[in-house]
Amino acid sequence: MLTLSPAGEKAFADLSPLFKDLPTPDVRLAFFSKFFHHDLLFNYQATDPAKIREVFERELLQEQVLLPHRFGRRLYDRFNDTYLDTRTDHLMSDEAIRLLRGTPSASINWGTWYPALSASSPQKRCAICPDT
Repeated sequence: MLTLSPAGEKAFADLSPLFKDLPTPDVRLAFFSKFFHHDLLFNYQATDPAKIREVFERELLQEQVLLPHRFGRRLYDRFNDTYLDTRTDHLMSDEAIRLLRGTPSASINWGTWYPALSASSPQKRCAICPDT
């Protein structure tokens, strides 16, 4: 799906031993999110954006990827209603997942409008629709 250039393949191979306990697709995604702006590392002509979109949509709908609405009171209220610890300056990853799981997913604008569904709110929304 996301194709590295020869230079990107070498850099990825050099860094991969540092992340041997992590799944390769996760490491590749992290590599992309850190270095996507370096055209030297990625071959965008050989990349399959339709496949990337298909995988992303599936993972979003299955709540494997969580994109919360960051605006409004929904997460703030849910946090205050459910969080029991006294530490409130940050959440550990398992706490963040617990907070976000089951909340409506934010629609994102990726090219044109992108539909998003949530287990708790299965109606489709478009990227320009506010959180309700």
